[in-house]
Amino acid sequence: MKKILLSFLLVTVFSSTAFSETWICSYTFDNVSETTMYERKGNYFKVYAQGAYEYFEKIIFEDDEYIAIGDLGYYDSIESNAFHIQIIEKLTGLYNSNSISVPSSKGEFASLEGKCFVK
Repeated sequence: MKKILLSFLLVTVFSSTAFSETWICSYTFDNVSETTMYERKGNYFKVYAQGAYEYFEKIIFEDDEYIAIGDLGYYDSIESNAFHIQIIEKLTGLYNSNSISVPSSKGEFASLEGKCFVK
């Protein structure tokens, strides 16, 4: 009985640790250094963006080398919907973020590149 309980506890601890992943990503936008934190929550990441707002984005692809997260949302800056995507190279920590707006949007997005590390 003790072996079963110990096995259950070890599996529970290690499986929850494996999925409690947090990436801290830094980039420069308009000559200002910015930081965004991505905290894994199952099939999503909770995103803590500089400026004190937070939101969720889906994991749309993941393998041993890359994590791609994104979602469709409304952006006040272009008064339209856009698909926002971030890609992190797990081995190098390189980061790229971009958005694709709907054809009728009133603006454009900047492509952001930076560096991430796992907390």
